[in-house]
Amino acid sequence: MDSLLKLPEGAAYRESNDRAHVEATHQGGVIYITGTCDSLQRQVEYYEALYHTARNALEQKQDELNRAEEGRR
Repeated sequence: MDSLLKLPEGAAYRESNDRAHVEATHQGGVIYITGTCDSLQRQVEYYEALYHTARNALEQKQDELNRAEEGRR
């Protein structure tokens, strides 16, 4: 922790191990730590795409039902 506080203002420390990555930055006396994992990011992107596909299909069906309902009036 002391060595992170000794980082110059705006400097960053980065470390990677296989697919895991961490970055520590020192800004305004505060240490910010960010971590990522490539395989986790791929899963997030997969599920976001799945969500958008399902949402779009649902919206399309809702529009079809609304048009059918209006046609019956």
